[in-house]
Amino acid sequence: MNAVLGLATSLLDGTLTEEQRHAVMTIHDSGDSLLRILNDILDYSKLEAGKLEFENVIFAPATLAEAARSILGPRAAAKRITFVVNTAGDVPEAVLGDVGRLRQVVLNLVSNAVKFTDAGTVTIETTLLAREGGMATLRWRISDTGIGIAADKLSELFVEFVQADGSINRRFGGSGLGLAISKRIVEQMGGAIAVESTVGVGSAFSFQVKLPLAVAAVSHARTLGPDAAERLRAFIAGLGRSLRVLVAEDNPTNQFVLRQMLKGFDIRLDMAADGAEAVTAAEREVHDAICMDMQMPEVDGLTATRIIRAHGGRLATVPIIALTGNAFDEDERACADAGMDAFIAKPINKNLLLSTLLRLCEAHIAEPVGGD
Repeated sequence: MNAVLGLATSLLDGTLTEEQRHAVMTIHDSGDSLLRILNDILDYSKLEAGKLEFENVIFAPATLAEAARSILGPRAAAKRITFVVNTAGDVPEAVLGDVGRLRQVVLNLVSNAVKFTDAGTVTIETTLLAREGGMATLRWRISDTGIGIAADKLSELFVEFVQADGSINRRFGGSGLGLAISKRIVEQMGGAIAVESTVGVGSAFSFQVKLPLAVAAVSHARTLGPDAAERLRAFIAGLGRSLRVLVAEDNPTNQFVLRQMLKGFDIRLDMAADGAEAVTAAEREVHDAICMDMQMPEVDGLTATRIIRAHGGRLATVPIIALTGNAFDEDERACADAGMDAFIAKPINKNLLLSTLLRLCEAHIAEPVGGD
């Protein structure tokens, strides 16, 4: 899937005839649909087995809606749907919870709203329902002006592998798992999810959870939208030299995908076929960032990262980004424990890769290092 989606994205960035662009877009959209189904099945399996663990990190509730707008806004714009985000003024700046899973629920509900709306508006509202005893009860409400759902079908919406209308799968695709997974996530957090809908008028899905207020305020991370490429180009231009990136990846196809994604930027790529080569290359040359696969022959990415960090000096702080097909929460924690600065699951999203490179390099490059 990394190769299919990565190369399709690279092709779409190039010059194509209308017929070629339509064919590549079909490949990309079909691959993306398959990936969502695979991820749904994976999450459902973990929920069934009781293996889904929740993290507690400080996050800003307002960022969930902003992330959804950043990711799904272009899709809504392509359908000429107005995207509205409303965050109440009394919503706390920071709370404690599993921001990744809450973002997953919001994205799933907003994705459905965009999918089932042909014209009109999709709105995300974040409100504070109660605040007492150091706890905040928050509600996210996603409404649309889409096709709506018949009253007698509402009770089936959150059942695994069931969709409200048999024709829905044929027209829109999907696994019938997204809402079931969202319901289980919210309920396992002690919250509740609900739906209101009228055929031909639209739907409104809402969920609420009770979360501890965070003692420390969280800084709102800058959200990089589709302009990440231009911002990265401007950053590199400001350096007055090439950005030097070491890529540790044993799969030749994935190496090719990364080369294609970073083509067109003033980036010098050094390739290492395994962890041992990556350690040698990191010791020998100065790099601005390292992209590290997790599973490689000889020396894996986690071990290679620990060896690199143990050298100290410049290698103690050089940004290391995990690029891996191991997308479980425990894998992300293992990468962080080994000393990696960021985690990107395969298939790699180009905009996320560019945004992550920019964010880490901006933070770590105080002055030009190395040379061309």
